[in-house]
Amino acid sequence: MCTHTPDPLATSHSLNPKIPYPPNMHTLFRISAECGSRFDPLVYGDTYLFPACQYQCSTCDRTYEVYGKNAVFTHTCGWRINDFIGFGWGGCICVTPRVIKGLKKHGVRGWVAYPAMLNRVPWHLKLRLPKLYALASAQEHWGRLDIEASGLGGSEFCPECHKFTNGYREPDQMVLDDASFDWDQSDFFNFRPFGQVGLYVTRRVIEIARQEKWKGVYFRTIDIGPTKSRSIDPHSKDWPPDLLR
Repeated sequence: MCTHTPDPLATSHSLNPKIPYPPNMHTLFRISAECGSRFDPLVYGDTYLFPACQYQCSTCDRTYEVYGKNAVFTHTCGWRINDFIGFGWGGCICVTPRVIKGLKKHGVRGWVAYPAMLNRVPWHLKLRLPKLYALASAQEHWGRLDIEASGLGGSEFCPECHKFTNGYREPDQMVLDDASFDWDQSDFFNFRPFGQVGLYVTRRVIEIARQEKWKGVYFRTIDIGPTKSRSIDPHSKDWPPDLLR
């Protein structure tokens, strides 16, 4: 298992001044992998963290899932290998060692990576595939939303399981409050109120993806509500895009 735990004595400015924290770091983006098409057959598949155990919240008496530390990648299509190659269940995404190396290089915080076992991978592809990892946010690293700035005024969350206690609502955007954000300057977050599908990152990760030239990755502004979601291509010639200005 690869992991990078928060270090309160170091900051990303000192670790790598070339990629500082931009001023709007409190807004988060969902990280996603390209799935290709019949004209561009990218390797793609499902990545799953297991076991998934159900717990009953002692505060609100509802059930919630916590995923384990074992990962499996199930190939579904394609043969062209990118750095991001799979959709993840349990708040993870499948990546190659090149991504792990880049995260360590830039001192990115709040992430963990589990080696992924291969499932249904054709033998000719297995010979070319590098070691794969399920990249996720550090355990129980949910962060805390700025309720008003995220468009969730009036919503209430259970302090134990973090789920809505007054009915599910979609946020206008994902904005962290100061107390949640500044305690360790992490770059990876997962939000239980909006389900286990989704890995959220800061703008700094988008800038790193551009500098490191990671292949097969893009970012979305919200992706909780598909009709509201807008994508960001880190390799766009017009940089930064309007969504990051």
